[in-house]
Amino acid sequence: MTLHRSTALLRLVAASLAAATALVAPLTATAKPRPPVRAADDPATVEAKAHFDKAVRLFDDGDFNGALVEFTAAYERRPSPGVLYNIGLTQKALFRVPEAIASLERYLAEAKNVAPARVKEVRQVVGELRALLADVILDITPPGAQLRVDGRTLGAAPAKLQLAAGGHTLEFSLDGYKSARKDVLITSGQPITVKLSLDAIPRTGFLVLTAEPDRATARVDERPLGKRPWQRLELVPGPHRVEVDAEGFTPYRGEVALAPGQERTLTIRLERLAKKKRFYEKAAFWVPVSLAVVGVGLGVGLGVGLQQGDPVRGTLDPFAKPID
Repeated sequence: MTLHRSTALLRLVAASLAAATALVAPLTATAKPRPPVRAADDPATVEAKAHFDKAVRLFDDGDFNGALVEFTAAYERRPSPGVLYNIGLTQKALFRVPEAIASLERYLAEAKNVAPARVKEVRQVVGELRALLADVILDITPPGAQLRVDGRTLGAAPAKLQLAAGGHTLEFSLDGYKSARKDVLITSGQPITVKLSLDAIPRTGFLVLTAEPDRATARVDERPLGKRPWQRLELVPGPHRVEVDAEGFTPYRGEVALAPGQERTLTIRLERLAKKKRFYEKAAFWVPVSLAVVGVGLGVGLGVGLQQGDPVRGTLDPFAKPID
């Protein structure tokens, strides 16, 4: 159906809306009969007509999105099969094929006294639109993701939907998971399967801790890890206290901060403590000892010196008094 022909049909339905039949107020047990209310005087009809006229102008200008908004507003204020027909044509112009089919089939179901030629024409359009469709089977993990097709939100992703031939963008979102996007190319009549796994949004981080010497022990946030090898630690985001100890080495005390989804490696090399000397290995011990040894040697030397003078000849005491 050409755009010129579609526009002519839009105007035809516009004229039919303007010539809508009169409405009669309902009767109750106490109410008196009222004169018919002309359609032109009915506020809802007047408002619907204004939206409809605006929609036709937008359609003529090629603004199909704006036209669809106005046609929908007209139908909400005064439901009419004729407006449904125009909604279907506008959806067709927007290549929203499944929606156009639904609107046109609803028009055929609700319209009364439609000319056979119009019914045949609409059914032909619906058949042409159906020929453009292909089944799209969705295999999304986890289930429950929300679906957007070409920027339009469709709600919870179904197991299967139909799309018209051409390129389409599918977007999936689910609380706690990263959003995912999939571009697909549809060939009419050829089903395809879209398989996609959503990645969970990280809520923890990971710390890979190594230390030297091998016999070192560690604690993270006061939790002992025991001896090596240590496992890859999963921790909540934020700062964490790390302590590493080994006998004979200077202990390590520090902090490491983790962001969600982050993995950090912390390598700690402990420094060996200076070796403690035994008491007899200290220089302070040997100074007095040396002095004492020198003193003893000096005394012994003096004593030996006195004893090693000129030998006493004979057996007389040289200090004894002479014998008279």
